[in-house]
Amino acid sequence: MTLDFESHRRLGLELASIRDRLTSLSVLILNNYPEDSRLERDAGRMTEKIDEVRSQLDSTVVREFRDSLPISALMNVYYPNDENRVTWEKWWPEPKVEAAWDGTRWRITGADS
Repeated sequence: MTLDFESHRRLGLELASIRDRLTSLSVLILNNYPEDSRLERDAGRMTEKIDEVRSQLDSTVVREFRDSLPISALMNVYYPNDENRVTWEKWWPEPKVEAAWDGTRWRITGADS
């Protein structure tokens, strides 16, 4: 049994939205725990795994529906436009950082505690 096109479309939108949320949460973790820790590596894997699933499903939807739907309709099923994705409220504060561009890279000049 395979998914119908509408199910693929809805799944694609949800997975893209979840991926956006996981990225945001990964950044929160990475900004607050030691670099090169197991926690940092596992936080990065959250998005890697969902990317693998989305990629496989993207190939699947093209293979299953390429004869019945235009390729333009298939290309954004698992990678939909941002305006169609779900957004969540951000509940954590961002650290305020003062930085200056020195011509080659950003340098932190100060930060609020």
